[in-house]
Amino acid sequence: MDETKKHITTQLENSSVTAVTGEDVELPFKEHSSVTLCCHSDSPNAVQIVTTARQIVDDFNKKHGY
Repeated sequence: MDETKKHITTQLENSSVTAVTGEDVELPFKEHSSVTLCCHSDSPNAVQIVTTARQIVDDFNKKHGY
């Protein structure tokens, strides 16, 4: 789950993610609304990924008043 945490946290803090190719891809989001994520349910460990993602996003939204 460390990779998942890093991936999501980087996107929230830097508005970018590192693709499987190693390249940084900008994924900006609107700062005036809460953040939501889409997770694929067919990923290995999908429930753990969603649980981890939910906590990170909830913490981020709370920090920004959402």
